[in-house]
Amino acid sequence: MGSIWTFIRGHWISIVMILGCLLAIYVVYSKRNELQLYWLSKREARKRRS
Repeated sequence: MGSIWTFIRGHWISIVMILGCLLAIYVVYSKRNELQLYWLSKREARKRRS
């Protein structure tokens, strides 16, 4: 257990960065469908206007 603590204390910046990247990827994937629908509706609205 102590060696894990030492590792975390020595590398906490990279651990936090990796966790942040994973969180960002997860958020993007979970919101991807909503974003696609949003862009499609925007594009359709632009087409209709012109």
